[in-house]
Amino acid sequence: MDSLVYIRYNPTKDGKEPKILESIILEYKEKGEIYKKAVNYTKKLSKKEIKEIQELVKQKNVKRLYIYNVDQDKNFYLLKDLLNIDIEVLSKNQSKEISKKLQILLDVLKFIAKKEIVNNDELYEEIKRLNFKYKIDKKISKVTITNYIRDLKELHFIEKLNSNYKIKDSEVIIKEILKKVDDIGYITDILLSLDDKIMRDLSLSTKKLLNINKEFIIYKQRPFEDLDDIKFEFEQFKKALKEKKVIKYIIKGNNKKDKNIVPISLVFMENNWYLAGLINGNVSMYRLNFIYDFEMSNEIYTKDLTKYIEFIKYKMQTPFTKYNTPFKPAKLKIDKNYKHYFDKKEHFPYQEKDKEDENGNLIINIKYTQPLEVLPTIKKWLPNIQILESENNELQKLLIKDLEKSLNLHK
Repeated sequence: MDSLVYIRYNPTKDGKEPKILESIILEYKEKGEIYKKAVNYTKKLSKKEIKEIQELVKQKNVKRLYIYNVDQDKNFYLLKDLLNIDIEVLSKNQSKEISKKLQILLDVLKFIAKKEIVNNDELYEEIKRLNFKYKIDKKISKVTITNYIRDLKELHFIEKLNSNYKIKDSEVIIKEILKKVDDIGYITDILLSLDDKIMRDLSLSTKKLLNINKEFIIYKQRPFEDLDDIKFEFEQFKKALKEKKVIKYIIKGNNKKDKNIVPISLVFMENNWYLAGLINGNVSMYRLNFIYDFEMSNEIYTKDLTKYIEFIKYKMQTPFTKYNTPFKPAKLKIDKNYKHYFDKKEHFPYQEKDKEDENGNLIINIKYTQPLEVLPTIKKWLPNIQILESENNELQKLLIKDLEKSLNLHK
Protein backbone atom coordinates (compact mmCIF):
# COMPACT_ATOMS: atom_id res chain seq x y z
CA MET A 1 0.00 0.00 0.00
CA ASP A 2 1.15 3.53 -0.70
CA SER A 3 -1.04 4.98 2.08
CA LEU A 4 -0.40 5.00 5.83
CA VAL A 5 -3.03 5.45 8.56
CA TYR A 6 -1.27 6.94 11.59
CA ILE A 7 -3.59 6.43 14.59
CA ARG A 8 -2.81 8.46 17.71
CA TYR A 9 -4.62 7.07 20.76
CA ASN A 10 -4.79 7.65 24.50
CA PRO A 11 -3.64 4.60 26.48
CA THR A 12 -5.53 3.37 29.53
CA LYS A 13 -4.26 4.17 33.04
CA ASP A 14 -2.23 0.94 33.09
CA GLY A 15 -0.66 1.78 29.73
CA LYS A 16 -2.70 -0.62 27.60
CA GLU A 17 -4.55 -0.02 24.34
CA PRO A 18 -8.16 1.11 24.89
CA LYS A 19 -10.97 -1.10 23.60
CA ILE A 20 -12.20 1.67 21.29
CA LEU A 21 -8.95 1.36 19.31
CA GLU A 22 -10.23 -1.84 17.69
CA SER A 23 -13.28 -0.08 16.25
CA ILE A 24 -11.12 2.84 15.04
CA ILE A 25 -8.79 0.45 13.21
CA LEU A 26 -11.78 -1.40 11.75
CA GLU A 27 -13.20 1.89 10.48
CA TYR A 28 -10.04 3.06 8.70
CA LYS A 29 -8.10 -0.10 7.76
CA GLU A 30 -9.32 0.11 4.16
CA LYS A 31 -7.50 3.42 3.71
CA GLY A 32 -3.99 2.02 4.18
CA GLU A 33 -1.46 0.33 6.43
CA ILE A 34 -2.23 0.93 10.10
CA TYR A 35 0.38 2.40 12.45
CA LYS A 36 -0.53 2.95 16.13
CA LYS A 37 1.00 5.65 18.31
CA ALA A 38 0.26 6.06 22.04
CA VAL A 39 -0.01 9.69 23.11
CA ASN A 40 -0.84 11.19 26.49
CA TYR A 41 -4.13 13.02 26.10
CA THR A 42 -2.93 15.52 23.55
CA LYS A 43 -3.88 16.23 19.96
CA LYS A 44 -0.81 18.40 19.45
CA LEU A 45 2.18 17.10 17.53
CA SER A 46 5.50 17.55 19.29
CA LYS A 47 8.74 18.26 17.38
CA LYS A 48 9.92 14.77 18.40
CA GLU A 49 6.79 13.13 16.97
CA ILE A 50 7.13 15.12 13.74
CA LYS A 51 10.63 13.64 13.28
CA GLU A 52 9.28 10.14 14.00
CA ILE A 53 6.55 10.57 11.37
CA GLN A 54 9.11 11.86 8.83
CA GLU A 55 11.25 8.75 9.34
CA LEU A 56 8.20 6.47 9.19
CA VAL A 57 6.95 7.97 5.91
CA LYS A 58 10.44 7.71 4.41
CA GLN A 59 10.81 4.09 5.59
CA LYS A 60 7.39 3.04 4.28
CA ASN A 61 7.72 5.15 1.11
CA VAL A 62 4.08 6.27 1.32
CA LYS A 63 2.41 8.82 -0.96
CA ARG A 64 -0.54 9.61 1.29
CA LEU A 65 -0.79 9.94 5.06
CA TYR A 66 -3.93 9.78 7.21
CA ILE A 67 -3.61 11.02 10.80
CA TYR A 68 -6.19 10.24 13.45
CA ASN A 69 -6.69 12.45 16.53
CA VAL A 70 -4.53 15.49 15.74
CA ASP A 71 -4.86 19.29 15.98
CA GLN A 72 -4.41 21.21 12.76
CA ASP A 73 -2.10 23.78 14.36
CA LYS A 74 1.27 25.26 13.34
CA ASN A 75 3.10 21.97 14.02
CA PHE A 76 0.66 20.07 11.83
CA TYR A 77 1.29 22.46 8.94
CA LEU A 78 5.02 22.25 9.59
CA LEU A 79 4.72 18.48 9.12
CA LYS A 80 2.80 19.00 5.87
CA ASP A 81 5.54 21.28 4.55
CA LEU A 82 8.29 18.83 5.54
CA LEU A 83 6.63 15.75 4.04
CA ASN A 84 5.23 17.35 0.88
CA ILE A 85 2.67 14.55 0.42
CA ASP A 86 -1.12 14.40 0.78
CA ILE A 87 -2.18 14.42 4.43
CA GLU A 88 -5.75 13.95 5.61
CA VAL A 89 -7.01 14.30 9.19
CA LEU A 90 -9.35 11.60 10.49
CA SER A 91 -11.71 11.72 13.46
CA LYS A 92 -14.04 9.27 15.18
CA ASN A 93 -17.56 8.95 13.84
CA GLN A 94 -20.24 10.37 16.08
CA SER A 95 -22.87 7.77 16.96
CA LYS A 96 -25.50 10.50 16.98
CA GLU A 97 -24.57 13.14 14.43
CA ILE A 98 -26.36 16.44 14.18
CA SER A 99 -28.45 16.57 11.04
CA LYS A 100 -27.10 18.79 8.27
CA LYS A 101 -30.25 20.84 8.41
CA LEU A 102 -29.80 21.52 12.13
CA GLN A 103 -26.15 22.40 11.49
CA ILE A 104 -27.33 25.02 9.02
CA LEU A 105 -29.87 26.38 11.51
CA LEU A 106 -27.19 26.60 14.21
CA ASP A 107 -24.69 28.27 11.90
CA VAL A 108 -27.32 30.76 10.76
CA LEU A 109 -27.88 31.63 14.43
CA LYS A 110 -24.16 32.21 14.86
CA PHE A 111 -24.14 34.41 11.74
CA ILE A 112 -27.04 36.55 13.02
CA ALA A 113 -25.53 36.78 16.51
CA LYS A 114 -22.26 38.06 15.08
CA LYS A 115 -23.95 40.77 13.02
CA GLU A 116 -26.69 41.36 15.66
CA ILE A 117 -29.26 42.33 12.99
CA VAL A 118 -29.46 41.01 9.41
CA ASN A 119 -31.76 41.83 6.52
CA ASN A 120 -33.63 39.38 4.31
CA ASP A 121 -31.02 39.36 1.51
CA GLU A 122 -28.14 38.69 3.92
CA LEU A 123 -30.04 35.79 5.48
CA TYR A 124 -30.84 34.31 2.05
CA GLU A 125 -27.20 34.49 0.94
CA GLU A 126 -25.91 32.92 4.16
CA ILE A 127 -28.32 29.98 3.92
CA LYS A 128 -27.28 29.45 0.28
CA ARG A 129 -23.62 29.47 1.32
CA LEU A 130 -24.22 26.96 4.13
CA ASN A 131 -26.25 24.71 1.83
CA PHE A 132 -23.23 24.55 -0.48
CA LYS A 133 -20.84 24.06 2.47
CA TYR A 134 -22.76 21.04 3.82
CA LYS A 135 -23.37 19.71 0.28
CA ILE A 136 -27.10 19.27 0.73
CA ASP A 137 -28.33 20.37 -2.69
CA LYS A 138 -26.42 21.56 -5.75
CA LYS A 139 -28.94 24.35 -6.11
CA ILE A 140 -31.20 25.60 -3.34
CA SER A 141 -34.61 27.04 -4.15
CA LYS A 142 -36.21 30.15 -2.68
CA VAL A 143 -38.90 27.94 -1.18
CA THR A 144 -36.28 25.88 0.72
CA ILE A 145 -34.60 29.04 2.03
CA THR A 146 -37.98 30.40 3.12
CA ASN A 147 -38.61 27.10 4.94
CA TYR A 148 -35.35 27.47 6.87
CA ILE A 149 -36.35 30.95 7.98
CA ARG A 150 -39.82 29.70 8.88
CA ASP A 151 -38.28 26.93 11.01
CA LEU A 152 -36.08 29.44 12.82
CA LYS A 153 -39.13 31.57 13.62
CA GLU A 154 -41.34 28.65 14.62
CA LEU A 155 -38.63 27.36 16.96
CA HIS A 156 -38.55 30.84 18.53
CA PHE A 157 -34.87 31.22 17.53
CA ILE A 158 -35.27 34.54 15.69
CA GLU A 159 -37.76 37.36 15.48
CA LYS A 160 -38.54 39.74 12.64
CA LEU A 161 -38.18 43.50 13.00
CA ASN A 162 -39.68 45.11 9.88
CA SER A 163 -37.54 43.54 7.12
CA ASN A 164 -34.70 42.53 9.47
CA TYR A 165 -34.06 39.59 11.80
CA LYS A 166 -32.44 39.31 15.24
CA ILE A 167 -31.76 36.56 17.78
CA LYS A 168 -34.57 35.83 20.20
CA ASP A 169 -34.30 34.66 23.81
CA SER A 170 -31.12 32.55 24.17
CA GLU A 171 -32.57 30.32 26.88
CA VAL A 172 -35.46 29.29 24.62
CA ILE A 173 -32.95 28.48 21.86
CA ILE A 174 -30.92 26.21 24.13
CA LYS A 175 -33.92 24.30 25.43
CA GLU A 176 -35.35 23.77 21.94
CA ILE A 177 -32.03 22.57 20.49
CA LEU A 178 -31.30 20.24 23.36
CA LYS A 179 -34.56 18.43 22.73
CA LYS A 180 -33.21 17.49 19.30
CA VAL A 181 -29.43 17.13 19.75
CA ASP A 182 -27.18 14.81 21.76
CA ASP A 183 -23.85 16.27 20.67
CA ILE A 184 -23.43 18.91 23.39
CA GLY A 185 -19.80 19.55 22.46
CA TYR A 186 -20.67 20.81 18.97
CA ILE A 187 -23.54 23.07 19.92
CA THR A 188 -22.02 24.63 23.06
CA ASP A 189 -19.62 26.70 20.98
CA ILE A 190 -22.48 28.05 18.87
CA LEU A 191 -24.88 28.58 21.74
CA LEU A 192 -22.34 30.45 23.83
CA SER A 193 -21.40 32.62 20.86
CA LEU A 194 -24.85 34.19 21.06
CA ASP A 195 -23.86 36.14 24.17
CA ASP A 196 -20.64 36.25 26.20
CA LYS A 197 -22.61 36.39 29.46
CA ILE A 198 -25.12 33.71 28.58
CA MET A 199 -23.86 31.11 31.05
CA ARG A 200 -24.18 33.51 33.96
CA ASP A 201 -27.82 34.25 33.20
CA LEU A 202 -29.20 30.79 32.41
CA SER A 203 -31.68 29.22 34.77
CA LEU A 204 -30.61 26.19 36.81
CA SER A 205 -32.83 23.88 34.76
CA THR A 206 -31.15 24.91 31.51
CA LYS A 207 -27.70 24.49 33.03
CA LYS A 208 -28.71 20.96 33.98
CA LEU A 209 -29.83 20.38 30.39
CA LEU A 210 -26.38 21.43 29.22
CA ASN A 211 -24.93 18.94 31.71
CA ILE A 212 -22.80 21.69 33.21
CA ASN A 213 -22.27 21.50 36.95
CA LYS A 214 -22.99 25.02 38.17
CA GLU A 215 -21.17 24.38 41.44
CA PHE A 216 -17.80 23.56 39.86
CA ILE A 217 -17.66 25.41 36.52
CA ILE A 218 -17.82 29.14 35.85
CA TYR A 219 -18.14 30.30 32.24
CA LYS A 220 -16.63 33.70 31.56
CA GLN A 221 -16.56 33.44 27.76
CA ARG A 222 -17.49 31.15 24.89
CA PRO A 223 -15.42 27.99 24.55
CA PHE A 224 -13.03 27.06 21.74
CA GLU A 225 -10.33 25.04 23.50
CA ASP A 226 -10.61 21.32 22.76
CA LEU A 227 -11.47 19.38 25.91
CA ASP A 228 -9.95 16.20 24.45
CA ASP A 229 -6.46 17.61 25.06
CA ILE A 230 -7.10 18.23 28.74
CA LYS A 231 -9.74 15.60 29.48
CA PHE A 232 -7.67 13.78 32.12
CA GLU A 233 -6.78 16.98 34.03
CA PHE A 234 -10.34 18.27 33.73
CA GLU A 235 -11.88 15.12 35.18
CA GLN A 236 -9.30 14.85 37.97
CA PHE A 237 -9.79 18.45 39.09
CA LYS A 238 -13.56 18.14 38.84
CA LYS A 239 -13.31 15.09 41.12
CA ALA A 240 -11.11 17.04 43.55
CA LEU A 241 -13.69 19.83 43.65
CA LYS A 242 -16.51 17.40 44.26
CA GLU A 243 -14.66 15.53 47.01
CA LYS A 244 -13.10 18.73 48.47
CA LYS A 245 -9.57 17.34 48.21
CA VAL A 246 -6.35 19.35 48.31
CA ILE A 247 -4.02 19.05 45.30
CA LYS A 248 -0.59 17.98 46.56
CA TYR A 249 1.31 19.88 43.87
CA ILE A 250 1.04 21.34 40.35
CA ILE A 251 4.06 21.73 38.06
CA LYS A 252 3.53 24.34 35.35
CA GLY A 253 5.18 24.48 31.93
CA ASN A 254 7.94 26.72 33.31
CA ASN A 255 8.79 23.93 35.82
CA LYS A 256 7.54 26.05 38.72
CA LYS A 257 6.05 23.81 41.41
CA ASP A 258 3.17 25.00 43.58
CA LYS A 259 2.23 22.90 46.62
CA ASN A 260 -0.95 22.32 48.64
CA ILE A 261 -3.47 23.99 46.34
CA VAL A 262 -7.10 24.18 47.41
CA PRO A 263 -9.19 23.95 44.20
CA ILE A 264 -11.82 26.68 43.93
CA SER A 265 -13.38 26.12 40.52
CA LEU A 266 -12.82 25.19 36.89
CA VAL A 267 -13.03 28.41 34.90
CA PHE A 268 -13.43 29.01 31.18
CA MET A 269 -11.93 32.38 30.29
CA GLU A 270 -10.44 33.94 27.16
CA ASN A 271 -11.02 30.71 25.22
CA ASN A 272 -9.01 28.56 27.65
CA TRP A 273 -9.76 26.27 30.60
CA TYR A 274 -8.19 27.12 33.96
CA LEU A 275 -8.19 25.67 37.45
CA ALA A 276 -8.63 28.44 39.99
CA GLY A 277 -6.73 27.44 43.12
CA LEU A 278 -6.13 28.95 46.54
CA ILE A 279 -2.49 29.02 47.60
CA ASN A 280 -1.06 31.06 50.48
CA GLY A 281 -4.24 33.14 50.64
CA ASN A 282 -4.11 34.16 46.96
CA VAL A 283 -6.09 33.00 43.93
CA SER A 284 -3.86 31.43 41.26
CA MET A 285 -5.02 30.49 37.77
CA TYR A 286 -3.57 27.30 36.30
CA ARG A 287 -4.19 26.89 32.57
CA LEU A 288 -4.92 23.20 32.06
CA ASN A 289 -2.99 23.00 28.78
CA PHE A 290 0.12 24.38 30.52
CA ILE A 291 0.14 21.95 33.46
CA TYR A 292 3.13 19.64 33.10
CA ASP A 293 2.35 17.39 36.07
CA PHE A 294 0.23 17.25 39.23
CA GLU A 295 -0.62 14.93 42.09
CA MET A 296 -3.79 14.64 44.12
CA SER A 297 -3.81 14.11 47.89
CA ASN A 298 -6.31 12.55 50.26
CA GLU A 299 -6.38 15.64 52.48
CA ILE A 300 -9.88 17.15 52.79
CA TYR A 301 -10.29 20.92 53.00
CA THR A 302 -13.05 22.59 55.00
CA LYS A 303 -12.36 26.22 54.13
CA ASP A 304 -15.33 28.31 52.98
CA LEU A 305 -14.54 29.37 49.40
CA THR A 306 -17.55 31.64 48.84
CA LYS A 307 -15.60 34.91 48.72
CA TYR A 308 -13.11 33.47 46.22
CA ILE A 309 -15.88 32.16 43.97
CA GLU A 310 -17.58 35.57 44.09
CA PHE A 311 -14.27 37.21 43.16
CA ILE A 312 -13.97 34.97 40.08
CA LYS A 313 -17.59 35.46 39.06
CA TYR A 314 -17.95 39.18 39.57
CA LYS A 315 -14.52 40.84 39.79
CA MET A 316 -12.11 38.83 37.68
CA GLN A 317 -11.68 40.48 34.27
CA THR A 318 -8.92 38.22 32.92
CA PRO A 319 -6.76 35.41 34.34
CA PHE A 320 -4.37 38.20 35.39
CA THR A 321 -6.76 39.98 37.76
CA LYS A 322 -5.14 39.99 41.21
CA TYR A 323 -7.14 38.86 44.20
CA ASN A 324 -7.52 41.23 47.16
CA THR A 325 -5.87 44.07 45.22
CA PRO A 326 -7.49 47.51 44.91
CA PHE A 327 -8.70 48.47 41.46
CA LYS A 328 -7.03 51.41 39.72
CA PRO A 329 -9.08 53.78 37.54
CA ALA A 330 -8.27 54.72 33.94
CA LYS A 331 -9.96 56.81 31.28
CA LEU A 332 -10.04 55.97 27.57
CA LYS A 333 -11.18 57.79 24.44
CA ILE A 334 -12.86 55.85 21.63
CA ASP A 335 -12.88 57.27 18.11
CA LYS A 336 -16.37 58.47 17.15
CA ASN A 337 -16.44 56.08 14.16
CA TYR A 338 -15.98 53.10 16.50
CA LYS A 339 -17.94 54.18 19.57
CA HIS A 340 -20.99 52.10 18.58
CA TYR A 341 -18.94 48.95 19.29
CA PHE A 342 -18.52 50.11 22.88
CA ASP A 343 -22.12 51.28 23.16
CA LYS A 344 -23.41 47.82 22.22
CA LYS A 345 -20.90 45.73 24.17
CA GLU A 346 -18.71 46.07 27.25
CA HIS A 347 -15.17 45.23 26.10
CA PHE A 348 -13.97 45.82 29.66
CA PRO A 349 -16.12 44.28 32.45
CA TYR A 350 -15.87 47.48 34.51
CA GLN A 351 -16.45 49.73 31.53
CA GLU A 352 -18.62 52.79 32.21
CA LYS A 353 -19.62 55.50 29.80
CA ASP A 354 -18.36 58.91 30.91
CA LYS A 355 -19.41 61.31 28.16
CA GLU A 356 -18.93 62.28 24.53
CA ASP A 357 -16.46 65.05 23.79
CA GLU A 358 -17.10 68.04 21.50
CA ASN A 359 -15.96 65.99 18.48
CA GLY A 360 -18.34 63.10 19.19
CA ASN A 361 -15.67 60.71 20.55
CA LEU A 362 -16.73 58.43 23.40
CA ILE A 363 -15.00 58.72 26.79
CA ILE A 364 -15.17 55.63 29.02
CA ASN A 365 -13.90 54.75 32.49
CA ILE A 366 -12.35 51.36 33.28
CA LYS A 367 -10.74 49.62 36.29
CA TYR A 368 -7.81 47.21 36.61
CA THR A 369 -5.53 45.63 39.23
CA GLN A 370 -2.50 45.35 36.94
CA PRO A 371 -1.82 46.61 33.36
CA LEU A 372 -1.79 43.09 31.88
CA GLU A 373 -5.55 42.92 32.42
CA VAL A 374 -6.44 45.76 30.07
CA LEU A 375 -3.50 46.44 27.75
CA PRO A 376 -4.20 43.51 25.36
CA THR A 377 -7.74 44.82 24.76
CA ILE A 378 -6.47 48.37 24.33
CA LYS A 379 -3.90 47.18 21.78
CA LYS A 380 -6.60 45.32 19.88
CA TRP A 381 -8.48 48.57 19.25
CA LEU A 382 -5.49 50.67 18.19
CA PRO A 383 -5.36 53.20 16.55
CA ASN A 384 -8.99 53.96 17.40
CA ILE A 385 -8.51 54.11 21.16
CA GLN A 386 -6.46 56.48 23.31
CA ILE A 387 -5.44 56.27 26.97
CA LEU A 388 -6.31 59.62 28.52
CA GLU A 389 -5.59 58.88 32.17
CA SER A 390 -4.06 56.10 34.31
CA GLU A 391 -2.24 55.98 37.63
CA ASN A 392 1.18 57.65 37.17
CA ASN A 393 0.59 57.24 33.40
CA GLU A 394 1.60 53.57 33.77
CA LEU A 395 -0.67 52.33 30.96
CA GLN A 396 0.60 55.01 28.56
CA LYS A 397 4.25 54.25 29.39
CA LEU A 398 3.86 50.48 28.97
CA LEU A 399 1.90 50.85 25.74
CA ILE A 400 4.57 53.16 24.23
CA LYS A 401 7.30 50.73 25.34
CA ASP A 402 5.53 47.77 23.69
CA LEU A 403 4.84 49.73 20.50
CA GLU A 404 8.46 50.86 20.25
CA LYS A 405 9.61 47.26 20.69
CA SER A 406 7.22 46.12 17.97
CA LEU A 407 8.37 48.88 15.60
CA ASN A 408 12.01 47.92 16.14
CA LEU A 409 11.18 44.31 15.28
CA HIS A 410 9.56 45.39 12.01
CA LYS A 411 12.31 47.70 10.80
